[in-house]
Amino acid sequence: PVTHSRNLSHPLDDMANPGAAVHLRSVFHSYGGGTGAVPVLLGVDLDVESGGYVALTGRSGAGKSTLLSLVGGLESPTAGAVEVGVRSVKCLC
Repeated sequence: PVTHSRNLSHPLDDMANPGAAVHLRSVFHSYGGGTGAVPVLLGVDLDVESGGYVALTGRSGAGKSTLLSLVGGLESPTAGAVEVGVRSVKCLC
């Protein structure tokens, strides 16, 4: 699972960076529920500047596709906030 944070811009303490196009704040995501829940993202924080480029790398099952699904609104985080621009991303599913 993804367990670290990386900010690709200059974050403000508790506020989303106004110059960033994508914001993730304390994002957690698990598949399944109860005692069988499988954690995939564990407290991810990320800011991507407008016009910026990001490469997601990692082993199979590390959460790369899950992260993109959350940013694209295909899934909802178990906890935390996902924003694109100034809008909160809600699940489109």
